[in-house]
Amino acid sequence: MSTTEKATDAEQDDDVNEADESVSSSPVPEPDVDVALPKQSRVLRMAYWALWFGIVPGVAIYLSFKFLMPELGSVPEGAFGWVRSLFREQPIPMAIGLYSLFTLAVWFARHQLPFAAHAHLPIPTGVSTETRPDFERARALCEEAAHIRNKNARAYAKQTSEAQRKQLDDALRALRNAMYREPFQKKELAEALRKADGVVTRILGRWRKGEAREIVEQLALAFGVALLLRTCLADPFKIPSGSMIPTLHVGDHIFVNKLKYGPQLPMTQKRIWESMPPARGAVAVFAYPEEPDKDFIKRVVGLPGDKIEVKNGHPWINGWEVPSCVVGEYKYWHDGTPDDPTSRWRNGTLFVEYLGEQTYFTLQTVPLDTPDTGPFYVATREAFVMGDNRNNSKDSRFWYDNKGGGVPFANFRGPASLIWFSFPGTRVDWSRIGTFVMPSKLRLIDGMDGLGPAFDKCMRERPSVTNPPAPK
Repeated sequence: MSTTEKATDAEQDDDVNEADESVSSSPVPEPDVDVALPKQSRVLRMAYWALWFGIVPGVAIYLSFKFLMPELGSVPEGAFGWVRSLFREQPIPMAIGLYSLFTLAVWFARHQLPFAAHAHLPIPTGVSTETRPDFERARALCEEAAHIRNKNARAYAKQTSEAQRKQLDDALRALRNAMYREPFQKKELAEALRKADGVVTRILGRWRKGEAREIVEQLALAFGVALLLRTCLADPFKIPSGSMIPTLHVGDHIFVNKLKYGPQLPMTQKRIWESMPPARGAVAVFAYPEEPDKDFIKRVVGLPGDKIEVKNGHPWINGWEVPSCVVGEYKYWHDGTPDDPTSRWRNGTLFVEYLGEQTYFTLQTVPLDTPDTGPFYVATREAFVMGDNRNNSKDSRFWYDNKGGGVPFANFRGPASLIWFSFPGTRVDWSRIGTFVMPSKLRLIDGMDGLGPAFDKCMRERPSVTNPPAPK
C-alpha cells in the first residue's frame, strides 16, 4: 500500500464518528453488464437431488451392510472385526454415519455430477465447470456483504466513512461485472474476487463471522435443537426383547411421545407440567424401578388403588376380568431372529383384549407355563404394568423378588407412538415401518395368516364395558 493510500485510510478512520447516520445499507450493486442466465429444468433438478443425495447413498449403505454385516452366530475377527461388530450391534448409528460420509463425498464433487447445471443456482453459459467454485464463492461474498450491511445498518452508517462505503460498492460492482462479463474471463474474476474479499474483510470485518465461529454456532444450534426434541417432544427407543410380542417385535425402533405425560427436565425426574395417571391400555416406556438406568416398555393395566390378579394369563381388576376374545394360534420366534436357524420358534394362542379405549393383541404360550399371581394392590402415584407376551415378560407381577410392584409416575418417559424403523436381524422389515403402536383400529399383521374370520368376529363383538369398577 502506498503512503498516499495509508493517509487516505487514516483520514477515513478519523471521520468515522462524523458519518451520516441517514445512510442506509444498500443491496449488492448491480453489475454494469447485462446478465443472461440459462434456464433450468425443474425435473432435472429434482432428479439430481433424488439420485445423488438419496438413491446413490442408499444403495451404498445397503451394499456396505450386505458385505460388512457379520453372519448371525459368528464372531467377527481380523482387522475389521470391531467394525463389523458395530454393524450388527449399532445398525442405526452406523447407517446415519455412512449416509453422512457418502453425502459429504458427493457434495465435494457436486459440480461434476450429471444434471449439476440444473441443480444449483444458474451461472452464465460461459463459465466452465472448473471455474464454477470461484463463481459461487464470488456470489456468496456478495450475498454475505449485503447481509452484513442489512443486519448492521445503523452501525455500518456510523462506523464507516462515505469513502469506505464507496470503496466497498465499487469493489462489489467490479466483482459482479467480472462474474457476468461476456465473454467470461477467468483471470478477471479471480483478481476481482481477491480484491473484493480484501475490501470486505477490511471494512466489514468487525461484523464478519469467522469460519470457526460459524461451525461452532451451527453445532451448538444442532445440539440445542436435538436436546429440546429429546427432552420435550420425542425420544427414540429400540425394542430389545420379545416381552411385547405381538404388539412390538425385537428390533423395532419406536418414538416415544414426551409431551403426553409432561416433559421432564434434563437429569431430573421433575416435569415442566404433569398429565397423570397414564391411560389404561397405553403402551409406555419407563425407568425400571429396580434399576432406574434401564428403560422398560409395557402396557398399563392397573392404576392407584386397584386390586390386580392374573388368572390364566388374563388380568382381573377389582374383581372384574378384562374382556378378551380368542383369535387362534400364532407362531413366533422367541430366541434369536427369524433369519437365525438356531432360533427357537414357539406356538402361542392369540387373544384380542379390550381395556379402556384400547383394543390390542395379547399372546399366551402353549402350553401355559405361568402360574396365577396376585392379588397386588397398586400404590398411590404408581401404575401396574404387564407385557403383551404374558408368559414371557418380566413385569409388575415379578418385581421385587416376585412380590410384585408398580411403576412410580415419576419414572414414566411417555407412551410409545410410532414404529419408525424395524431391523429384526439381517434385513429391514418394511411392513412394520410407519405403523402406530396403539392404532385407532386394530389390524392383523404378518404371520397371522388364516386368522381373519376369528379376528373380524372379535372386532364386531367388542364388549360395551371395557373399564373396570372403581376400587373398594
